[in-house]
Parts: sequence; structure tokens; C-alpha cells
Amino acid sequence: MDEISLIKDHARALGVAVPAVDRLSVTDGPAKVSGLQWASNPRLVVLHGARLEAHTWNGVLLRLGVPALAYDLPGHGHSRYLAPDEYTISAMAGILAHAIRRDVPQDFTLVGHSLGAMVSIALAARHQLPVKRLVLLDATPHGLGGFPGDPVVPIQHVGTLDELVDAVHAGAPGRDRQSLVRGVSRNVRKRSDGFVEWRWDPRFSESAQLRRAEKMAVWNSLASLDIPITLIRGGHSQLVTNGMTEEFLRYVPQATVEVAPRSGHNVHTDAAAWLADWLAALPEM
Repeated sequence: MDEISLIKDHARALGVAVPAVDRLSVTDGPAKVSGLQWASNPRLVVLHGARLEAHTWNGVLLRLGVPALAYDLPGHGHSRYLAPDEYTISAMAGILAHAIRRDVPQDFTLVGHSLGAMVSIALAARHQLPVKRLVLLDATPHGLGGFPGDPVVPIQHVGTLDELVDAVHAGAPGRDRQSLVRGVSRNVRKRSDGFVEWRWDPRFSESAQLRRAEKMAVWNSLASLDIPITLIRGGHSQLVTNGMTEEFLRYVPQATVEVAPRSGHNVHTDAAAWLADWLAALPEM
């Protein structure tokens, strides 16, 4: 079944209107990214985290029902792979800025999760885009590129679908395995040898140190913003601590902080209904 049919099945399962969704093609120009366009004239742009892809927002966007764009970050999903030294926040934001100028004709709200949150900060601060509100899901610049001394956990990139689902389930034992099967199925492609492989570039992890070196620049970009900013923490996540939140608010005292109940780090999948309701209550939605 193709990806748009899967979205339509998801809509019917939720009892919501079947949306008009189109896959954006990758061009030969500087906008080297693909994505999913949910209706025309999007007023919401969403960016996923590392090793995820645009479909990770389906549950939120189906419930929300507003025109939106969910991009695949460079090196993820259907977007073009880059050289390992190009997977920096600065370079990825520059590529996405070209795409947004092409695809989004009006002011928009920008929502980023994890790595996508860091790219969102750079987009809002450095590219003169009409971002009217920034929402960061369970991410501050503290964790950008990981922390020195963090153990390197190898991630199985090729195998059977069951093997890759089992690997993800081992890292998130609280998640329903059947929901993981659906998510993993959308984020892999079949190889000629019969195995499947992730749709993200395995070389992406090689550039973690480059992203870590950008940490201060991202903090400075965050501090330069004068738009409404909200940090949404996962109620069960341990990746953003109280101390990190306090420092975040020193950089952006105008920001607000929300806690998504019963959610881990992946707020948009763990608490999709809650997040959709929260976004729907924004005046610009």
C-alpha cells in the first residue's frame, strides 16, 4: 500500500476527514528536501527528530486538520543524502529555508522535535522567514550533538522488518509493538536482497561532533528571537531537566513551558491528541 493510502486508512481509523496530502518531489536546486503537504497554503511547518521522517507527524496533523507541511530533514525519509560534514544545523537549516520559501506563501507556526527543534531555532533566527511562533518539543540546545563521553550505541541499519522493530522496541519497551510496526514500516525501504533498511543516512551519526560544536551558536540564535516561543516537555521524558529548563528561560525569558502528560521524548507520537488540541487552541490556528 502506498504512503497516501496509509494516511487515508489512519484518518478513517481516527474518524476524521480524509485529507488531501501530496508528496513533494526533491528538486535539483538548493532545496534538496521532500516532505508531505497537507492541503494548500500551509500555515504550519513541522520538523521531525533524528532518524525519524515526515510521517511521524501523521497522528497530530490528522487530528488538527489545518494546512501544514511536514518535511523530511536532509538525509532522512525521501530527502537527499548529504556528505557527512554537511549534516550540521547551519547547513540543514539553509537547505530547508530554500524549500520553505518555495512552498510556504504566508506567515507560519514552526514546530520542531529534538533535532528538528534545533534546526527550527536556526531557521527562525537566521533566514528572515515569516515565522510567527516557535514550538520546541522536548529539546533545548543542551543536548545538541549529544554530550561528551556519551556511549555510542550502534543502531542496526539493515535486517528484516521484525529485527528493526525489535531493536526500536528494546529502546522503548513502553511503546505498543504494533504501533511501532506501523511507524517502522513507513521509515524503511526494501533492498534487492530482500532485507529492509532505514530511510535515514547511516553516516548521519558521524557528524555528531560537528553539531555539538554549534551549540553556542544555537543558544545565541535562540536568544536573538523576539517571537512567541514554547518549550513542550514530555511528562515522562528525562532528556530535558528542570535545570535545563531554567537555563532555557534565562536565554528566552518571554518563552513559556508546557508539559505533555503521559509522554516520553516523542511528544508528537506519545501525546498526539494532546498536542493537536494544544496547537488548535493557538490564536493563529
